[in-house]
Amino acid sequence: MTSEQALDRIAHSLEQITDILNGTAPLEITREHALDAWGLRIYENEYLHALETLGITII
Repeated sequence: MTSEQALDRIAHSLEQITDILNGTAPLEITREHALDAWGLRIYENEYLHALETLGITII
Protein backbone atom coordinates (compact mmCIF):
# COMPACT_ATOMS: atom_id res chain seq x y z
CA MET A 1 0.00 0.00 0.00
CA THR A 2 1.38 3.39 -0.97
CA SER A 3 1.37 6.39 1.37
CA GLU A 4 -1.29 8.03 -0.79
CA GLN A 5 -3.52 4.96 -0.57
CA ALA A 6 -3.03 4.82 3.19
CA LEU A 7 -3.98 8.48 3.57
CA ASP A 8 -7.04 7.93 1.37
CA ARG A 9 -8.06 5.03 3.59
CA ILE A 10 -7.63 7.17 6.71
CA ALA A 11 -9.66 10.00 5.17
CA HIS A 12 -12.44 7.60 4.21
CA SER A 13 -12.59 6.12 7.70
CA LEU A 14 -12.69 9.56 9.28
CA GLU A 15 -15.50 10.59 6.94
CA GLN A 16 -17.47 7.52 8.01
CA ILE A 17 -16.92 8.35 11.68
CA THR A 18 -18.03 11.94 11.09
CA ASP A 19 -21.17 10.74 9.32
CA ILE A 20 -22.01 8.44 12.23
CA LEU A 21 -21.45 11.17 14.81
CA ASN A 22 -23.29 13.90 12.95
CA GLY A 23 -26.12 14.95 15.24
CA THR A 24 -25.33 12.53 18.06
CA ALA A 25 -24.10 12.98 21.62
CA PRO A 26 -20.38 12.63 22.38
CA LEU A 27 -19.17 9.07 22.06
CA GLU A 28 -16.81 7.16 24.34
CA ILE A 29 -14.89 4.13 23.16
CA THR A 30 -12.02 2.16 24.59
CA ARG A 31 -8.60 2.40 23.00
CA GLU A 32 -8.74 -1.35 22.41
CA HIS A 33 -12.03 -1.13 20.49
CA ALA A 34 -10.79 1.83 18.46
CA LEU A 35 -7.63 -0.02 17.45
CA ASP A 36 -9.52 -3.24 16.69
CA ALA A 37 -11.39 -1.27 14.03
CA TRP A 38 -8.21 0.14 12.50
CA GLY A 39 -5.96 -1.86 10.20
CA LEU A 40 -3.15 0.66 9.63
CA ARG A 41 -1.03 0.24 12.75
CA ILE A 42 1.65 2.55 11.36
CA TYR A 43 -0.80 5.46 11.68
CA GLU A 44 -2.17 4.39 15.07
CA ASN A 45 -1.36 7.60 16.99
CA GLU A 46 -2.63 9.84 14.19
CA TYR A 47 -5.86 7.85 14.04
CA LEU A 48 -6.47 8.09 17.79
CA HIS A 49 -5.72 11.82 17.73
CA ALA A 50 -8.16 12.30 14.85
CA LEU A 51 -10.89 10.49 16.81
CA GLU A 52 -10.32 12.81 19.76
CA THR A 53 -10.41 15.83 17.43
CA LEU A 54 -13.83 14.65 16.26
CA GLY A 55 -15.04 14.67 19.85
CA ILE A 56 -14.73 10.94 20.57
CA THR A 57 -13.37 10.30 24.05
CA ILE A 58 -10.86 7.45 24.20
CA ILE A 59 -11.14 5.75 27.59
